[in-house]
Amino acid sequence: MARQPVRIVDIARRLGVSTATVSTVLNDKAAQGRISAEMQEAVWSTARSMGYQPNMAARRLRSSALVEDSIYLAVIASLETPFSLVGAVMLGVQSYAAECQESLQLTIETFRMGQLCALPGLHNNTRFHGAIITNTGLDDDAFIATTTFSMPVVLFLRQIAGANCVTSNSAESGERAAELMYSRGCRRPAVLAPLEMTQARLDRMDGYKAFWRKAGIEATEIWATSFNERSGYAAMNGFLSSDGQCDALFVVGDSMAVGAMAAIKLAGLRIPEDVAVVGHDDLDFASFTDPPLTTFHLPVFEMARDATSLLLQLLRSGVQPPVQRIYPAELVMRASA
Repeated sequence: MARQPVRIVDIARRLGVSTATVSTVLNDKAAQGRISAEMQEAVWSTARSMGYQPNMAARRLRSSALVEDSIYLAVIASLETPFSLVGAVMLGVQSYAAECQESLQLTIETFRMGQLCALPGLHNNTRFHGAIITNTGLDDDAFIATTTFSMPVVLFLRQIAGANCVTSNSAESGERAAELMYSRGCRRPAVLAPLEMTQARLDRMDGYKAFWRKAGIEATEIWATSFNERSGYAAMNGFLSSDGQCDALFVVGDSMAVGAMAAIKLAGLRIPEDVAVVGHDDLDFASFTDPPLTTFHLPVFEMARDATSLLLQLLRSGVQPPVQRIYPAELVMRASA
């Protein structure tokens, strides 16, 4: 027999307060009702423990086209997220949604990197029942680490203590890139990263540098203004034009690697004979660069399916948080290294 949905009146009875008090808190109008912070926390805590799910259809659009019993899931990504990542995540989420027995409604929510805290609906259940969050900045990660959300949240490609996540060991990718280049005889390493730092990019960079440091060598840092081909080209061109030298270049994202490779060849250097290049992400074009790019492949599609499954388990209280699942990155050997 299907479990009866938890109602506002059920929460009110559990707490021994009026339904108006519970309704005011759950509809994010506590300030107007002058309800204490302690009572707000008690309402949200009780609602979570009882498995309360608001009628999102009525709240969002009041449209007869929406199914009242649907579960609303959001994929939350910064506006700076590469389209390739968003597309792969959405394909994975939609693939799982098409197979499961739940009635799911999917939405994409965006924010400026560093401004996740201001996203509407994230602090309460007014827009979605659960969320997959990806491509956050370091300030966003600090916000997540100190926030108790009123709904299940799964982090994607980032790991924070106490939070649910589906991710990879990014530092290990950097270490393996360095190990490969060291085994090829390279001894003048450099790493190219964007100023728009995320946890994954920072971990890749740190892992790469840590390996070289153990070998008694400091890797040179090259900084790009953004996470794209043009910025990768400009950063590498500037480095080489100012007499910078390296024979091993690890780029924390394939898009920047394409630009960096163009700058290397423009300088009259050969890849990999003069400069070995390793990227990360294994984007569709990586096998068609000249030479084909050695990079790391992440099973983003499968990881997104897993994140969706985990989110639904958390909504059903099928697992106890935090749940952290770590996928390995596969080194794809091609001709650039």
